[in-house]
Amino acid sequence: MTNRILLDPNALPTLNEAEVRQVLVDLWSIASIFKVDVTADYYTTGQVAHEFVIGLNSGAITVYLHDGNNNTPVPEDGQRVTIKRTDGGITIDGGDFNIDDAGTNSYLSSVYHAITLMFDADDGQWHVLSTK
Repeated sequence: MTNRILLDPNALPTLNEAEVRQVLVDLWSIASIFKVDVTADYYTTGQVAHEFVIGLNSGAITVYLHDGNNNTPVPEDGQRVTIKRTDGGITIDGGDFNIDDAGTNSYLSSVYHAITLMFDADDGQWHVLSTK
């Protein structure tokens, strides 16, 4: 086996500036983490690999998981969302996708309760990875 193609810069494909920029954006979204503090209903962005939503609300709110509706993208395989309750109640709405065996809604039942969900494109639902 030879690595000659890797040593020859003329054999490597060339990318224009727009293609390089898109590759970097794609890599950033795979590796990036996004944290947001919320005090009202919130739609997850679906633009990052792992989104942390911290509920600083005193009353009840709903966190809507991105599902391709309401200007949100369809979830990609492996995307994660962690939601933490610090005070008021939080309902998690999966929209068009189920959350494991909970149907399309799940609830954070106690203060400082957190849940991490991961989307599985093969079965089209959010799976609970951990709860605390």
